Amino acid sequence: MIRHESVIATREKANNMGKTVVQVNGKLYDAVSGRRIIDIASPPEKPVVQRVKKPSPIAVTTVSKQARQPAAHAKHRHPESSKTLVRRAVKKPSAGLKKQMHVQHEISHSEQQSIVVKHIASHVDTARLHRATATEKNQQVHRFHSPAVVPTTFTHVQVQTPPQDLPANEPLIVPPPTPSNDPPDIFEQAIANASHFVDITAHKTHLKKKARQHALTMVAGVTVLLFLGGFLALRNTPSLQVKMAGVVAGVSTHMPNFAAAGFTYEGVSGKDSRLVYTFRSDLARYQMVEQTTNWSGEEMIRQVSSVAANGAPNYTTVQAEGRTIYKFSDRHATWITHGTWYQVHGEQPFSDAQLAALAKNS
Repeated sequence: MIRHESVIATREKANNMGKTVVQVNGKLYDAVSGRRIIDIASPPEKPVVQRVKKPSPIAVTTVSKQARQPAAHAKHRHPESSKTLVRRAVKKPSAGLKKQMHVQHEISHSEQQSIVVKHIASHVDTARLHRATATEKNQQVHRFHSPAVVPTTFTHVQVQTPPQDLPANEPLIVPPPTPSNDPPDIFEQAIANASHFVDITAHKTHLKKKARQHALTMVAGVTVLLFLGGFLALRNTPSLQVKMAGVVAGVSTHMPNFAAAGFTYEGVSGKDSRLVYTFRSDLARYQMVEQTTNWSGEEMIRQVSSVAANGAPNYTTVQAEGRTIYKFSDRHATWITHGTWYQVHGEQPFSDAQLAALAKNS
């Protein structure tokens, strides 16, 4: 009775404060935040001497709320990082050396099984046959028996007359044309029956079309022949090759006379303001590089030559009709003629007569 009065007093005090209070085992908690309320003190209870055999159940009292307070949200828990096992302390389980032996015992049969002998169809048990014959069966069961007799019923069926269609192979009958009073035109009939006649307009159109096709074919053929002829002439004419190579290289010059010097011309190419001639003799192949320059012979040799330690230059000179040819070796020589710089080199050595002939005819 004393406990009940203390609970009532606690409710009245909580209602006066405007809170929702829950009482659990004599302690007051806020129903919204879950915190324990200390400022509300329960009235003292008188000690009662009484033996309690069983623990009293948890008393939960809910007091109606008057003013709702904002809920206090729980803090988010931070995830923990992964932890590595202590590999030195953990060992892999190993298989034991002891073998597990399973003894197979003999299966004992409690009863001896008897083998059932099947009889053939000629030896049928008469008792079973009599019992099967006396058993009532449905009429729908007819397996292993003769089929049931189906009654036959005859009725009259009305037969319709089939439609009379024309045969598929029979030609259609075309009505004759309506006769007219106009007499037939003999001239028109003769033209309609004629098979060997010429349409002058169509014949002229066909001839004109054929003539245009022939003219186009002839023009195309002549163009192709001219193109091939020009290509072959450009390929086989040295002067045209030199002009085309000069246009590509941007050099205006003339072709040396290799035949007068005792060589055979093979070809020419132009690149980077230079013309490279290829010619040959009976023994080897040579090349001549030709380019325009503002140097004189003395200025050129000072730029491209060197002097040994004893003061001797690394070249020798050959005179050819007022031209000075500078030989660096038996296979390499150079000279300048009328603002054009020539350099020759080859697979075999040059003789002085060959260099003089090249300088004279360049």
